Amino acid sequence: MRWLVLLKPAIAVSTAAVFRRLTPTDYTSGVHTQTVYRVLQVKGEPNPEDLHNGLERGVLECYPEVAQARAAMLTAGATLVRLSGSGPTLFAPFSDLTRAAQVRDSLRTQGYEVYLTRAIYPNVGDIDIL
Repeated sequence: MRWLVLLKPAIAVSTAAVFRRLTPTDYTSGVHTQTVYRVLQVKGEPNPEDLHNGLERGVLECYPEVAQARAAMLTAGATLVRLSGSGPTLFAPFSDLTRAAQVRDSLRTQGYEVYLTRAIYPNVGDIDIL
């Protein structure tokens, strides 16, 4: 996961509305967070499948524009798309720069605000997860 395609739908998302949509099924045990943390501790690259966002379901349900943008990213060639924070920005991880650029270019031709950036992994030695 060296490259990230970021797509920002042209809407605003109410963080309060998104948090009101949370249900117990949106929460996880924390196992994915712990897995990502352990990988970062040894300066590895996390598995994109371990990246989860409990707010994603609510955003996709409340904001069809975000769901449509997610579908556009998948159609353009992303294999995994996740919500960043409380939205509306979405990201798709890529290991191949050429493929990431193709997806970015495809989304730009559809009129989306989209960026391609490199993933940076911090030194997490001083971070404690409780």
